[in-house]
Amino acid sequence: MKDSSYKKIGQGLAGATVLVLIFLMVSSYNNNDPDNSKPVPETSKSKEKVLLKGADTQWTYNTSNNPIDGIVRFAYCSADQVLTFKFPYDGGSVPTLTLQKSKNKTVLYLTVSKGQFMTSEGVVIKLDKNRAHSYPCSYPTDGSSNTIFIYESGSLIRKIKNTKELVIKATFYQEGDRTMIFGTEGLKF
Repeated sequence: MKDSSYKKIGQGLAGATVLVLIFLMVSSYNNNDPDNSKPVPETSKSKEKVLLKGADTQWTYNTSNNPIDGIVRFAYCSADQVLTFKFPYDGGSVPTLTLQKSKNKTVLYLTVSKGQFMTSEGVVIKLDKNRAHSYPCSYPTDGSSNTIFIYESGSLIRKIKNTKELVIKATFYQEGDRTMIFGTEGLKF
């Protein structure tokens, strides 16, 4: 009698352990989304719509529908070159400049596929042959360091619409300053 009751208890504990492990794996999958608090909303109603992409422009456009902000528009532009960093970010890092516009706000942010920005330095931005200016920036609310939001976005975006080239100098953790060049001609935003 004792053996059968121990066997039932053991089977019950094994079943409970399996359920806990499944719960932890599902929970971990949902919470480890690196983009969960970035400003690019992905909903089941999101529809990617490429408006322009070709020899005359480097911009790719996307729109999505967000239950809070309504229709959100994005414009993406990748840098002309790949950044090279030391381990653990070696293998090439692609800088991407993103403009995001919703009914309530317009933001500008810079993302690298690998690497960590140092925001205390801000960024230096030069438009075409104009003088370079410093802009403060911050990390996203999720604390990730491969994206920085550039302040004064509204005025900067208006200037970008009339430029052919945008150069950004940013500081990276254990890598120092790096310069990224974006072909910005043809922006329709």
